[in-house]
Amino acid sequence: MTDYCFAVDLTDISENECFREASVGELRVLLVLTEYNKRRISLDTLSELAGVSTARAKSAISLFESAGVISEVDGYAVVKDEFSECEIDRRAVTVAREIRDEGLAELIEECARLMDRDSLSTEDVKIITSLTTETTLSPEYILALAAFLKSMLSDGKRLSAKKLRAEAEKLIAKDIDTLEGLEAYIKDKSEQMADEWEYRRALQMWSRPFSSSERDYIKKWAHVYGFSTAIVTEAYEITVINTHGVSFPYMDTLLTDWHNAGCKTLAECKARREQTGTALKTERAEKAAGPSRKLESEIPKYSNFNAEDAMMRAIERSYGKSKD
Repeated sequence: MTDYCFAVDLTDISENECFREASVGELRVLLVLTEYNKRRISLDTLSELAGVSTARAKSAISLFESAGVISEVDGYAVVKDEFSECEIDRRAVTVAREIRDEGLAELIEECARLMDRDSLSTEDVKIITSLTTETTLSPEYILALAAFLKSMLSDGKRLSAKKLRAEAEKLIAKDIDTLEGLEAYIKDKSEQMADEWEYRRALQMWSRPFSSSERDYIKKWAHVYGFSTAIVTEAYEITVINTHGVSFPYMDTLLTDWHNAGCKTLAECKARREQTGTALKTERAEKAAGPSRKLESEIPKYSNFNAEDAMMRAIERSYGKSKD
């Protein structure tokens, strides 16, 4: 947490606009800082002594910092003596007023917690404030999105305000701008992630992310066909044997056949596979025999041929039967 150390001179504060804009709480923060003149003070101690939240204390510091009242000197934040010579940052004043008037302090504090920070920078405060003032997003929406994004991060990584804003803008572009819509999106995304993890393990695919078409296959197998990963693994093993690799279209052919046959369990799928395998072997054997081969019943038989009898029949046809 940042410690602050100020050298304060309140002689001409009435001539600086930032002090006329400041709220009572923000002025209390400044008074506490004057009490700790040239001594280090933590943000928690500052907010406690001023009787404001850490977000409001940070807002006050940001306001005075943007107005040029606070500057960094040898690692310490110090207050300039010449307040009247400072030019005020209008956006900082607006942010401070929005935090006071719209009750955004709690939102900023919670965002800081989700971002694993004791307090947010002036720029981060501006970003989060803009999400509520320049869009239709509610504080509840922003916190729900921040919590979801944090859950997706790998260990050791922290969520940033810029990442939060970028993801919010993507969702707004998709017309997902209500809390209900966000909750449905998060549910669908969470189910997809759970499916992908199970299928990644079943297919031993760890080196790359699934493509959009592969995700569509997975969604169909899991939610349209209702197949377990055990059934998909069976299709995967057959695919590897027959194609010497992973082919989602080939797997889909197998799984679609099992689905159309009404298979629900792994045992039923294996039985269907044996059935179709036997039929396929028969078909291949018939094709291998060739179309020129005739059935035994169609081949004339000459094994009992009697030449004398055949000659007599020919004579009878020519001259008729003789009379004794």
